Amino acid sequence: MSRAQTLVLALLTLHILLGVLCLAISRGEHKAPALRWWGWGLLTYSAGLAATLPGMLPKMIGLTVGNGLVVIAPTLFVVGVLSYTRFRLSRLTYVIPAAVTIAILAINNFGGYFVSTVNVFSPSVIAIGLFLVGAAALLRQGPEDARSASRALAGLMFFAVATWIARVIVIGPAHYLPLRGIALPTAEAFVTPLGRVSVDRDALAVLADLPCVSTMDAAHAPEHAFERVEHGLHVGARVPAAPERDQRLPADEARGADLVRFGRKERRGRRAIRNHRL
Repeated sequence: MSRAQTLVLALLTLHILLGVLCLAISRGEHKAPALRWWGWGLLTYSAGLAATLPGMLPKMIGLTVGNGLVVIAPTLFVVGVLSYTRFRLSRLTYVIPAAVTIAILAINNFGGYFVSTVNVFSPSVIAIGLFLVGAAALLRQGPEDARSASRALAGLMFFAVATWIARVIVIGPAHYLPLRGIALPTAEAFVTPLGRVSVDRDALAVLADLPCVSTMDAAHAPEHAFERVEHGLHVGARVPAAPERDQRLPADEARGADLVRFGRKERRGRRAIRNHRL
């Protein structure tokens, strides 16, 4: 099992356990409706995450169904949050945006105009709006006997929104190709087992003017420094970050990539000889 699969399995297990726990507690002596909403929200998100995994469903069906469930999950969570306040959302307030978002996902995935970033950002839009509404309601109309808890939960919701809209800068060491300064990729995205992680090309265009920065795909082709960071960005934050592994390199950089591959084969050969001598 790869590290990415292990990470997703751990996330699924955590969300399922928390969802079941919330539902079990909500049926207890004190009957907490918020925990019931949160439990179903966690389980809905788990189902959406599972549906988007490779091999679970045909790709486009999995992306549409999975991200559609991810759209519904924050709605359930915020309805639970608002049950502690006097503020209520009308059903049309969250049903119409959710339906529109799911329709956009379906058109994007089946309409012949597939854009991967639509699947990444569409669920985040409705989640950001709902979380901001829920956090503001908690601060203004939270229960009087639990003001500290209300502020803490509102703070967590604001922090979640910040992680969805924040810009992340990732800098890693070069393990294979010697270089001076910083090497930028020319690709539009990293391809990971969990999906594509987009590059902020406008930000890289600004960095490219610096004297210590160059553009070199050969430095990124074999590099593993960003592997764990990419998975975290895709699963947890859903924010843009950087090359596709299958892009063709320019001639001069292709020679550099050949040297890297030759060096790796040479090291494996030396290791085999050393093990044979032992």
